[in-house]
Amino acid sequence: LTQTTGLPWIGESHEFPYAEQKLAAAGKTPRVLIENLRGDTRIMGADIEEVRASGRLNVRAYQLDDAEKVNQQCKLEVVRQGDLIVIRSNQERAGSSTKVDANLEVTVPRGATVEMRGRYGDWEVGDIAGALTVDSENAGVRITNVGGAVRVNTRASDIVRVTNAKSTVEL
Repeated sequence: LTQTTGLPWIGESHEFPYAEQKLAAAGKTPRVLIENLRGDTRIMGADIEEVRASGRLNVRAYQLDDAEKVNQQCKLEVVRQGDLIVIRSNQERAGSSTKVDANLEVTVPRGATVEMRGRYGDWEVGDIAGALTVDSENAGVRITNVGGAVRVNTRASDIVRVTNAKSTVEL
């Protein structure tokens, strides 16, 4: 079997660190969108005015050279698009025949409003004062200390836990 047979779980796992990406001067209440198609994401609010993201990329491939090519295609990005700060793992660039997981650690200003989008992987969020939206096909969701409205849209989940929400919660 080769990697192009559509069996992405075959091959060896190769892990690559994501160097920390920062976007300075984000302000105290930015709008942040996180796009991580597959993998776990942890978002924490802090008393800062920048957005930071780091983590690691896991690629399943037969050869290290193939995994390194995918790593080059799936660079972590933190970019400003108008008044929105976008964090994306760019996994869609790997193609459908390669299994890629990105596990992210994100720190945002405590006053941020955060929207998260993905397909598979767990989301953990804590200590933000703004609104929070989670949209995922299959995710465990753990939310703690959120000041704004919380909206969780997941088609399958082993757990959705929201504690200390100060506004409305919609599941």
